[in-house]
Amino acid sequence: ILDMLKLPASAYGLALGVPCLGGIAGSQLAPVLTRKFGAHRVLIVFGVLRAPWMLLYPLATHKISGLVILMAADTALLTCAGVFNPVFATYRMNVTTDSYMARVVSAWGISSKTVQPICVLIGGGLAALIGVRPTILIGALACTLSATLLPFRTLPTAELDLPEKTADDR
Repeated sequence: ILDMLKLPASAYGLALGVPCLGGIAGSQLAPVLTRKFGAHRVLIVFGVLRAPWMLLYPLATHKISGLVILMAADTALLTCAGVFNPVFATYRMNVTTDSYMARVVSAWGISSKTVQPICVLIGGGLAALIGVRPTILIGALACTLSATLLPFRTLPTAELDLPEKTADDR
């Protein structure tokens, strides 16, 4: 990305470091938002909001403006994922009976560690065929469209084990 946008190596630290602050902020917001709006609403809203930020990647231009676009997209994506992931992990644990918990966690880990490299392989092959930017756009569109698979109507109810409200949450 740095070569493509003609950026110095020092931009790499900014491009990766600053968005991580969004992930930290999102994980801090997760319990507050879940208490206020409920787990189902938080899961749906932030499940949908995780994906469209990737549509900004192909729009990244050369130099600083491209770096700003990448940092904004990554920060927004990681903030939304930072909210979604802990709420989803808590939900998944609460709706799984204890006797199946090890199986669910193992299956989740195996499937994510299998699907990710396969998608990287497909993306690399597609990038070699049609170019990097069109491949990123196709991946971003696929991720954005995957939000339609979320259970918008109902989820099995489960109480989320959240810490008590603190003075900061009020």
